[in-house]
Amino acid sequence: MPAATERVTETPTPFQPDNRVTLASGTDGGREWRVTLDVWPAPIDVQDARASMNAMAEYDQSPAGVRTPADLVGKSAYFVHRSSGEEATARTVMVLHGLTGKGDALSGRKINALAYRLGTYAEKSDRLVIGQVAKTARQVTCTWKNGTKTVISRVPATTGVRADVPTVRTVDSSPYNWFVCLAPRGTAYASAEVTR
Repeated sequence: MPAATERVTETPTPFQPDNRVTLASGTDGGREWRVTLDVWPAPIDVQDARASMNAMAEYDQSPAGVRTPADLVGKSAYFVHRSSGEEATARTVMVLHGLTGKGDALSGRKINALAYRLGTYAEKSDRLVIGQVAKTARQVTCTWKNGTKTVISRVPATTGVRADVPTVRTVDSSPYNWFVCLAPRGTAYASAEVTR
C-alpha cells in the first residue's frame, strides 16, 4: 500500500515540488484511483521564480494568473491531480491548482470543496470531493445526495496513515489541510462542512 505521504527524496529546491503527497487512493468498481498534490516552494526573487516556472513546465504544471516571473515571487503554487486505472497505465488529469501567499490560510470552519467525476467523462456523477480546510479542523463531513454521510477525521502526520484511509491530511508546506472523500456509487456530492 502507498504511504500517506510520498516525499521527494532529495533536498527540495525551486526546481522540483517541495512536497509531493498522495492525498487519497482506493479502488472503485475494481478500478484503482488516486489523488496527488504537488506543492512548489515560494520563490524569493524574480530569478528563482523564473527557474521555478521553467521547472514547473517540465512537470506540465503552469500556475494560473502568472504572466511574468514577478507574479510568482513570494507565492507557493499547488497542483492536484486525479488518476484512475492501474498506476503504470493510469490516465492523470490536473483537477485543481492555485497560488498561496502569506495570509491565505483558512480559519475556523471555513472550507473550500469541489466535486469531480472519479473516472472517465462517461461517468455522470460528481462523486470525488477534494477540499481544503483550516489547519485547526479536526473533522470534515461530506454529505451525499442520497442523504448518507462520510465522516473523516484528522490524524497526526506522524502516525503514517495509508493513503487508502480517508483522513484530513496535514501538508506542511501548504497553508491548508486537505481532504478527499468519495460518494458511494449511485449518488453524488451534496455538501461538505467542518464538523469539528
